[in-house]
Amino acid sequence: SRRVFDFLAGTGFKEDLDDVFARIEATLKRKDFADVRNLDRKIYDVNEAPHIYKERLEDVNDITTALLREERLRVRHDSVGSGKTAFVIEPLTLLIYKKGVYLVANSLHHDALRTFALDGFREVEWRRRDRFDYPSEYHPSQISEGAFGLFGGKRERIRVFFDEKVARFVRRRKWHPSQRIRNADGGIILTMNVAPSVEVITWVLGFGDKARVLEPAQLRTEIAAELRRAAAHYG
Repeated sequence: SRRVFDFLAGTGFKEDLDDVFARIEATLKRKDFADVRNLDRKIYDVNEAPHIYKERLEDVNDITTALLREERLRVRHDSVGSGKTAFVIEPLTLLIYKKGVYLVANSLHHDALRTFALDGFREVEWRRRDRFDYPSEYHPSQISEGAFGLFGGKRERIRVFFDEKVARFVRRRKWHPSQRIRNADGGIILTMNVAPSVEVITWVLGFGDKARVLEPAQLRTEIAAELRRAAAHYG
């Protein structure tokens, strides 16, 4: 469990978690210590590159305090005016996604729910006693509904052919709740109903020439253009 959260180093969360684990260790009996010897080498977390959160402790403290107290934040973020525009948000949920921390908030600037990457904040000001009513109809599952990953949009039927060389790998994973897989000549076809986002594009590109989008046509066009641009770098 400790290793899973190593990527939170520098945020304040890691220090709090280490304190919790230290108290747990203090209650272990002598025989339990023998059982967990070398556990950090017996169970090891290998995953995608974690985000880097150096010197974010003060921002994280303000965000989590405002979140718990249901009070607003005044922020600047890279996604709005290249980080130069200040705006007010109502923090709703901290999300952990692919070794990164994100804040779901009601943005008064957008008049909508928005998801902000923690490392994109350029300024965070906790507005003490500026309370808001936490929405009773809201649930974090709404954020990723219809999404392939974290960022959603309008759902479309997406069909991807995978070469038999990667078919076994694809079959063994649940990429999305809506997925269906059937055999095809020389491989398999995976069908799912998701928003054709950048996350879908990068996922398909990750399989190289072993994956081919069959539909929708716009997604095929975007991936083809991306491949042409990439190939141009290599002459």
